[in-house]
Amino acid sequence: MKRLFTFLAASVMAAAAMAADYTDSLAIYINGATTPVTTPATISVNQASNGTYTFTLKNFTLSMGGQTMYIGNVQLDNVYSFNGTNGRTILAGGKDVVIQSGDDASKQWIGPMMGEVEVALRSYLVDNRIYAYMDIEVESMNMDIRCVFGRGFSLINGGFETYHKASVSMEGNTATSDEPDGWHSFMSASGDPTLVYLAGYNPHTFISNLVRPGSNGKHSLMLTSVDMWIAIANGTVTTGRINTGSMTAADLANHAWLSLDSTGTDAKGDPFYQYMNGRPDSLALWVKFKQGTPNADHPYATVSAIITDGTYYQDPKGDDLYNDNVMAVARNNRIESNNNEWQRISIPFDYASYDNATGRAILATISTNADPGAGSTDTLYVDDAELIYNNYAKSISFNGEKRDLVFDEDNDCEVTFNAQGKKVLPGDIQFETAPHSVVIGIVDDEDPSCIDYVVLSDDLSSYYTIEVTLTGADLTAVKPVKGTSFVAAPAVYNLSGQRVSSMQEGQVYILRNADGTTKKILK
Repeated sequence: MKRLFTFLAASVMAAAAMAADYTDSLAIYINGATTPVTTPATISVNQASNGTYTFTLKNFTLSMGGQTMYIGNVQLDNVYSFNGTNGRTILAGGKDVVIQSGDDASKQWIGPMMGEVEVALRSYLVDNRIYAYMDIEVESMNMDIRCVFGRGFSLINGGFETYHKASVSMEGNTATSDEPDGWHSFMSASGDPTLVYLAGYNPHTFISNLVRPGSNGKHSLMLTSVDMWIAIANGTVTTGRINTGSMTAADLANHAWLSLDSTGTDAKGDPFYQYMNGRPDSLALWVKFKQGTPNADHPYATVSAIITDGTYYQDPKGDDLYNDNVMAVARNNRIESNNNEWQRISIPFDYASYDNATGRAILATISTNADPGAGSTDTLYVDDAELIYNNYAKSISFNGEKRDLVFDEDNDCEVTFNAQGKKVLPGDIQFETAPHSVVIGIVDDEDPSCIDYVVLSDDLSSYYTIEVTLTGADLTAVKPVKGTSFVAAPAVYNLSGQRVSSMQEGQVYILRNADGTTKKILK
């Protein structure tokens, strides 16, 4: 495992003093496993006297083969803070540590017996929550452990592996169904109680043991539509909440909605929303679709994902309502049966048409038909829905001199430019990266002609490191002051929303800075 961010001691960035514990879900991947073990966990973040931070994964345990291994407190000192985009603060660090015993003295904590382990951390502090990747390499046990803590960058239960019982009742009659955790059906709808009961008393959501090809999971979601004589009730789930407000299927009173201000919870006790602080590039999922009776006028299933600012939003909305609340939309209203075979659907997020808000929540909705009340008694299986974050670094330019970047097996790269006699400013170095990659750079105290850059995917899952040497330059004078870091040059888009590598004279362009702000210019 590449030792990440060990060079960061050169450039501490002060953030607001803090000392807090954060409790959330922890997904644990061991030796490259694709299906995690998920457990509640607590992370403690405390500011040290020198302005750095102490980051502790408390009482860390592993469950393997039905056995529980009590590891201990994974504590990382000298964690540094950097300005990120969209109001996010980046916390990062890496070193060899000895894991200490956990807080419960009655447990047999094995961390102190494991010797030194290598720990690499990259995390966000956003909206008073922590989202973190912590990689732990235990050489003595030949074990690589990846811990992903918190929410806001992926879909909860996108693999549809876990479920809870949902119910709807009226006049002593109760119907139940299995709702996937983090998702909601007619069984937990808001709206007119009678209509909610009529829409929900026939179950639409089921646990399925039929999984997509190559899956390591055990379950998928099966959605079914129901013929209610007057109309077809499409099988639908959403990360928000369904509202049932009209007997007319196409009435906008029937919709999915979310609001971070809503206080209702589902049968499991979870809210009717999912956080989203990332800028994913696409939504991908596996589907298997069959219409009970093929309907040439309404042949398609549908899926959508809308990233909003967390204020009230509904889908469908009608007449451009709530557009100011939206950061990006991914939608596919033309999912075909494909002979009832599993197929992977990939849907890009459209930022260019929206990008009016900072993302705080995601409203993802899946339905057996793209048209309300249409289709027939249809079946839609859904598996492994995930948000995709592209990350690459193609080239680097210094004062107009461009170099292609070639990385080794550890995703490391070294580049040298001749800077003799040139005045060097941070903006003189530009990268060609994925649109939403996060770039930070630190001047090396030991070599004032060297800048170490890290190119991170927006969800922090992948990274590249680039060591840039500017021969003949002394960057001491332009070294970022405390509280600042080098960042990538603005991304350039034409008025059609397409990213371009150069600008033509007389044309209008949109520049997007690393902090998410934009401005329009005439070249």
